[in-house]
Amino acid sequence: MHDNPEKFNAGLANSLYGLASGLDDCGRVSNTIPYSSEAIEIRRRLVANDPSTFEPDLANSLHNHALYTRKAGRVKEAVGYGQDAVEIWRRLVLDDPEKFNGDLAESLYNLASDLYNCGRVADAIPFSCEAIEIQRQLVANDPSEFEPNLADSLHNHALYTRKAGRITEAVGCGQDAVEILS
Repeated sequence: MHDNPEKFNAGLANSLYGLASGLDDCGRVSNTIPYSSEAIEIRRRLVANDPSTFEPDLANSLHNHALYTRKAGRVKEAVGYGQDAVEIWRRLVLDDPEKFNGDLAESLYNLASDLYNCGRVADAIPFSCEAIEIQRQLVANDPSEFEPNLADSLHNHALYTRKAGRITEAVGCGQDAVEILS
């Protein structure tokens, strides 16, 4: 494997990513962060040489790292990783929306939540709106798969808009979420 460092590094990044995920599953979130960080570093180098192959993996690593840092109480840090993930997913969606729209919507949802939890409600709302728009498209193609995510997004969007004083919009989103879940 040392004869092919790119393949070796990709394998190492995959193993680090998997280890971080396993540690998170065991409730050891503080232990996930160093492994997840190292996977991101390696994947950034891989992307520099071959973006089309490695950007989806980097976006996944950034997305999950944002989740880990949030769980560790480092929400402001999570915002940066979430923004990086969204930026990559947006690029990938341009080439293959069917493949990457779900990932983009999930990262937008999480980024909006992190922004809200940092007290940045006005910043959260556009990301939440974008997630809902994409999820509505996904629901049109596969309701059973995507309706629960859409309901969650609508519920959170109702919280954000209510906090921003947009009560009528909040009520509408809340009603939409209840309709989906009923």
